[in-house]
Amino acid sequence: LLAEGNGLLVVDNLETVDDARVIQFLDSLPFGVRALTTSRRTSVRVAVRPLTLAGMTDDEAREYVRSLRTQRGLGYISELTISDIEKIRVACDGLPLAMRWTLSQCNTVAELLTYTERIAISGTHDEELLEFCFRRVFEAMSGAEKAVLYVLSLFQRPLNTETLLTGSSLPQTRLVDATEDLISDSVIQRLFDPEQNDYVFMLLPITRS
Repeated sequence: LLAEGNGLLVVDNLETVDDARVIQFLDSLPFGVRALTTSRRTSVRVAVRPLTLAGMTDDEAREYVRSLRTQRGLGYISELTISDIEKIRVACDGLPLAMRWTLSQCNTVAELLTYTERIAISGTHDEELLEFCFRRVFEAMSGAEKAVLYVLSLFQRPLNTETLLTGSSLPQTRLVDATEDLISDSVIQRLFDPEQNDYVFMLLPITRS
């Protein structure tokens, strides 16, 4: 099928793939077909033109953090100074997901700066840093939110609302509230599935890990 026309194959989070045949497949694509892959680990990066992405710069971090101030529960971001945002960026290694999770755990600037200092003291980086941040996000979750994550973690495919209702045993209103909060905190994603004509939910690979 690929050999019949020029195409671009996008493979996200290649580090989550354990099957060596996938790597071999990417290494032997038909002429004219290109693959764009992303990976957090260099051990699986077998690219002709590898490009290493660093964390956000000062300007990027400021723009990103300020763009979140209209999100639910993040209005306090408007009070952050340039210095405050720089402390967050440094503590989170410029990783936008770590920054987002950190911001979601706080309600005031003072609380955020204390939380950021704990991250800096932990001395974690890269995936360990994301795990450190996520564990604190998870500990603060409601029982309903944890129930949704438990169900999603059992499957490698996106799940619709009916499946989540059955697996979590939650009333529909609580499920809706839980999924909205998890989406807002960048823990899960909501996608529209045209085959089911319905929205489905999935875990980010780093969250599943």
